Amino acid sequence: MCLNSTMQKEQVDIILLHKYFRCETSQSEELAIIHWLSNDPDGSHAKEYKDARALFEGLVLYSDGIRPVAGKSSVFKKTIFRVIKFAAAAAIIAAVWFVGRNALFNELSNEVETIKVPAGKSMNMALADGTCIWLNSGTEIDIPVVFSNKVRKVRLKSGEVLFDVKKAASRPFVVDTYAGDITVLGTKFNVSVEEDRGYFSTALLEGSVKVNTKDNQRLEFVMSPNESLTKYNDVWSKETISNSESVICWTHGLVNIAGLSFEDILRKLEKTFDIEIVVDREDMPEIGLSRGKIRTSDGIEHALQVLAMASDFKYEIDADSTVVYIR
Repeated sequence: MCLNSTMQKEQVDIILLHKYFRCETSQSEELAIIHWLSNDPDGSHAKEYKDARALFEGLVLYSDGIRPVAGKSSVFKKTIFRVIKFAAAAAIIAAVWFVGRNALFNELSNEVETIKVPAGKSMNMALADGTCIWLNSGTEIDIPVVFSNKVRKVRLKSGEVLFDVKKAASRPFVVDTYAGDITVLGTKFNVSVEEDRGYFSTALLEGSVKVNTKDNQRLEFVMSPNESLTKYNDVWSKETISNSESVICWTHGLVNIAGLSFEDILRKLEKTFDIEIVVDREDMPEIGLSRGKIRTSDGIEHALQVLAMASDFKYEIDADSTVVYIR
C-alpha cells in the first residue's frame, strides 16, 4: 500500500485515497487500493477507507469554492449546491470503484488454476458463474481465478468434460482447445480432446454452440441439439447423435464401447481403471460392437471378460493389478 517510503503510512493512505476519490489515480494505484481493501482480516482497512471518504466528502461540501448566494433563498440554494456536490462526489467514488473492480477482475481473469483428474477418478464441480462441469478421468483443464466481465473462458488441455453452462447473454462461455474454440451462451455439451492423437470431439445435447477451428482450414460450424462434431487425422465430420445418453454415460459410471476399435477401447480402460495395458501379440484383436457399456464399479477383470466374449484374445493381470497383458 505504501508507495512512498519517505512518508508516514497514515499520510500515504490519506493522500492516495483522496487522489483515488478525485479519479486521478493510475491503474496500478487503483489495483493497489483494491488489493489493500480485499486483504483486511480485522476490518481496519475498511474503517480507514470510510474515514478518508467522509473527510473527502466534507472537504468537497465545505470547500472555499462554495460561494454564498445573496437574497432570501441563499440558504436554500447553498443547501441545493451542497447536495449536488455530495451527489457528484458519491458518483465519482462509485465510478472509480467500478473501474477499479473491473481492472482487478481483468487482472485475475489472466490467472488460472489447473485441475488434473487422476486416472481412475472422476469429479464434478460448480464454477463461480453457476456453470456445472463433470470431468472424466485423466482430464486436465485450466480455469481462471475469476471470469472477466466480457467472456467466460476455460482451456481444456486433454480429457473429457461435460458442460452445463449457466446462461449469460452478455458474457459468452468459451471452451478453448488445441483444435478450436467452442462458443456458447447457455447450453449443455460434451467435449473430448486428445491432442497427441489429433483427436477432438464435441456433442451438443441442449442449446446451440459455434465451433471455430484453429487449423489451416479455419472452418466454422454451428451445431444443433443431438449433433456431434469430430476431428481425426485433420478431417472434420458432423453427424447426428442417435442416443445422446451414450455420450454422457461416463458421468454415471459407465464406459461406452459401442463402435470403437479395440485400441480405442483399451485407451478408455487405461484411463478409467488407472492401469497399463500391454498388447503382447503381433496383431491387434478385432472387435465390432454396435452397442455396449461397461460399468466401472464392476472392475477391470469384468470389463476384460465382456470384451473377450466379443473378440479373440486372452488376458493376464499381474499380481499388483496395475498391468494387463493382452495375448
